[in-house]
Amino acid sequence: MIRTLIIILVVIFACPAAKSETLPGPIPADVVRIVDGDTVRVRAHVWLDQSIEISVRIADIDAPEIGHPKCRQERMVADQAKAELTNLIGSQSVALHNVRLGKYAGRVIADIETSSGLDVGQALMALDLASPYEEAMDWCVEPPAP
Repeated sequence: MIRTLIIILVVIFACPAAKSETLPGPIPADVVRIVDGDTVRVRAHVWLDQSIEISVRIADIDAPEIGHPKCRQERMVADQAKAELTNLIGSQSVALHNVRLGKYAGRVIADIETSSGLDVGQALMALDLASPYEEAMDWCVEPPAP
């Protein structure tokens, strides 16, 4: 009985540690599909002749929602973000860095780098098609005139 309790406690306390692990990468992956401006579906090559298909949310950015936009402006920017992400990576191979478990929709979170070394999250933010995740933008507010 005591032994079983100890084993259960070890398992319970070991699980949160596993969830906080990060794989530094690079993990090579082929883009299967661009989901929206901050999520892609990839086939990640995790071991010799072994790969998994998984959705990856780009780390530290927030792009407007395609599925449930709050307004027409958000949908327009969401479409632009998805189109630009498609232009940046299309269906090429990418490298995933700092891969960790996400908390929604069975995705992982990672930095995504193109074969030329471009950080796609930074590129989307530079084009004002994404904002820092901690400072999520209200896409329904018209940007100020230059």
